[in-house]
Amino acid sequence: MLDIDFVDRLAVLAAARRSLALLCAMDEPWTAAHIVPGFDWSQADDPNHHRAEAAWQGFLTHPAWNGRVIGFLEPCFTDAFAGLEGKMRKAVVETVANIAVGAPAHDELIARLISVFISLASEDERKDWASTVGWLLGKISTESAETAWETWILDYRTRRLADSPTRRLAAQPGSR
Repeated sequence: MLDIDFVDRLAVLAAARRSLALLCAMDEPWTAAHIVPGFDWSQADDPNHHRAEAAWQGFLTHPAWNGRVIGFLEPCFTDAFAGLEGKMRKAVVETVANIAVGAPAHDELIARLISVFISLASEDERKDWASTVGWLLGKISTESAETAWETWILDYRTRRLADSPTRRLAAQPGSR
């Protein structure tokens, strides 16, 4: 189905990327070889980024994520976020907020993703992200919200008050 050559090929690819977590669970090696490369914004055979944009659009329309999915997407995230526009960037803001609130405590991969996002996002996108994180924290249990505060929010807030997190985070990838 992925090797078809017709007008709606990008729609098929987007639908496949929407199911990334499910495909990883069913057959991770096949998914890594056939689905994940579609997210790469720098593919030589996709110079206009149509395939990569379709992949991200498919994933971001209903992002089902877990640590494995984030691990697959992290290498492609920086280029993709820089290339995405409009509603797609807004979808990334919301997805990263959901990941931040729902991630397991002390997950370094998630911390790197959040750091990269914050370093690349515009001021308005960071405001939207913070607002979405606040809204999501209000929807979860008090215990879960306290865990988020203790594992990454306090550190983020401290850095934010000390200096510009975009400058610092860009200089220190992997910091939270």
